[in-house]
Amino acid sequence: MGSIVCNCMMVDEEEIVEVIRSKNVSSVETAGRLTGAGTGCGRCVKIIQQLITENSSKTAEDISLLK
Repeated sequence: MGSIVCNCMMVDEEEIVEVIRSKNVSSVETAGRLTGAGTGCGRCVKIIQQLITENSSKTAEDISLLK
């Protein structure tokens, strides 16, 4: 078990990173729907966004093309 990222929902870093990588998650909202993280008080949202940035398979160029 990794370090807890979301205390409200008791979701650890490993679980969030696994979802980001396996489901190609690119938003905090999607990560929240799949893990529950970030859906309580919201204090962990910045950490979840950082994990998405670090672990997403989409590059900044890919994301800008989607806009």
